[in-house]
Amino acid sequence: WFPSLLCACFWMSGALVPAIAQTKTETINVLGQQLRFTNPRGYCTPGNSERERDLMTRGERLLGPSARLVHVAILCSELEDYRSERRETVDHWLQIQLIGPGGDFKRVGMGREAFLGSLVKADSKRVNTEEINRRLQRTLENTDVSLSNIQVEDLGRDGNAIYFFSRMTINQGDNSRPITSLHGLTLLNSLPLTVNVYEGTSQIKSRDQLQPVLQQLLQSLLTKN
Repeated sequence: WFPSLLCACFWMSGALVPAIAQTKTETINVLGQQLRFTNPRGYCTPGNSERERDLMTRGERLLGPSARLVHVAILCSELEDYRSERRETVDHWLQIQLIGPGGDFKRVGMGREAFLGSLVKADSKRVNTEEINRRLQRTLENTDVSLSNIQVEDLGRDGNAIYFFSRMTINQGDNSRPITSLHGLTLLNSLPLTVNVYEGTSQIKSRDQLQPVLQQLLQSLLTKN
């Protein structure tokens, strides 16, 4: 499952919207079940403009077979600038992915603690960075995107999730950019999900915001469902 946490990190290479847009309850349907949550402060869900639809489509195409994109949010100011064609990429975004080994997306018939415990016990079976790199490169075989300098670190777990940190360089044509991300793997109402938060600025202040954004989204999911 773990390689799926990284597969969608390459697709995201203003004025803030009103506060009501930042506190709006989002509702998504996952395997026939409705999940409710609130985007982290300052993050907005993409709309239905052509540019936003194209951004979402490119993200879905770059996912591996073991992950399904179920929600995306982008820093509101960056989303507005992207929508208005004042920028060509975004630097801060998040995703919720449904996880299913080999594309077998289904509910897991156990509690969260048992689910997380089973993954921790299987820790020694996780693939190493070299294998992750090979799998990611296979995902990108038919694109002009490549990856380098991949670093992955297991951060451990608490009662809510198992956490991972990743850093890599995304190369496309003559352009390269570093991407840093945090990931939380959890079980929510029998649905195996990953919560993924990304930044592409290489700034310390930006990286320091990954953890609180991840926790805001994870806590919202766990308390509203």
